[in-house]
Amino acid sequence: MISRNETAPPQSLIERHQSFWNRGPCERPLVRVETAPVRIDFPPVQCVYGAQAGEAIGPDQADVDRFLACVQWEAVTPPGEADLFDVLPPYVRIPWLEAIAGCRVMPEPVSDSIWSYEPDLPLHEPRCIEPNLGWLDALIRQTERLSDDDTLPCPTGQTVLRGPGDVIEAMLGAETLCLAIADEADWLEDFLGACTDLFIQAARAQLDRIKPIWGGYFNFFGFWSPEPCVRVQEDVQAILSPAQYHRWLRPCLERIVARFPYSMFHIHSGSLEMVEEVITVPGLNALEVAIDEPPYAPPITEQIPILRRIQEHIPLFIEGQMSAEEIEFLTRELKPEGLAIRSASWVRDRK
Repeated sequence: MISRNETAPPQSLIERHQSFWNRGPCERPLVRVETAPVRIDFPPVQCVYGAQAGEAIGPDQADVDRFLACVQWEAVTPPGEADLFDVLPPYVRIPWLEAIAGCRVMPEPVSDSIWSYEPDLPLHEPRCIEPNLGWLDALIRQTERLSDDDTLPCPTGQTVLRGPGDVIEAMLGAETLCLAIADEADWLEDFLGACTDLFIQAARAQLDRIKPIWGGYFNFFGFWSPEPCVRVQEDVQAILSPAQYHRWLRPCLERIVARFPYSMFHIHSGSLEMVEEVITVPGLNALEVAIDEPPYAPPITEQIPILRRIQEHIPLFIEGQMSAEEIEFLTRELKPEGLAIRSASWVRDRK
């Protein structure tokens, strides 16, 4: 295994990534077609936490060696051999922000997931968060270890942190959250604000501890940027209307984006009715569209008008299962400036 200190990508590839963020002139978009059926940052839950199946785990069990022992290092693509880079963040399967917010987290190897559940103690009125700072410490330890270990073959990046709305859904349940939104509950705005503060704290704790490499930093999706890039999502938007998203969750995204030099928002192709609310957030740097398969969304090749609309505002990254013909269609119908495409079979399994 060649360490990241022993190899570096060509400067021309770094310049293409800079051009992506700037939507600068380019001959072709960034395109990566996966050949391996796995990615290094998603080792199976059965391998990492098989012995804890069906049991709640605590921050003392979030040790990095347990995670690294299950990484399939043979799947690493050396830097420069693909347009997008392999990145190794803290173990992605752990619902880190939910755990930090006080949720119970439990491995379920059959579904290859670690699920979050309501906190052990009921939430009292007014709704408030009692953070489990042990989980934040565990996240910091994993980040520092991965960033400091120069024997690893690829850069370190921020792990998946679900958005404030996703965390509240985990803490209260979807039904309670929807009722609170419908009722304009007087406690909900402050609760979302506290979750937003926690997101910023957890993201900042990681990005402040990741050392620059090759002249910059790498985000979860494999993009180089000259300054750290935060990854944001709100999958709970799938059960909200655009007006509800605008009222309750867009202010959270605006606050997060304002606190980081670069940002990329994750959205599913089945939720593109929310695009206008997201791409008009001041300062957002790029949008990742994760492809949902029919019947959950139309084929991505039938969503060209809205993809073009995204490109009018910010760079666009499309990721999911695609045939060679679909990739060729997208590269023909969309502008190459500020466009990246990654054909990856695992996107449909992300939580």
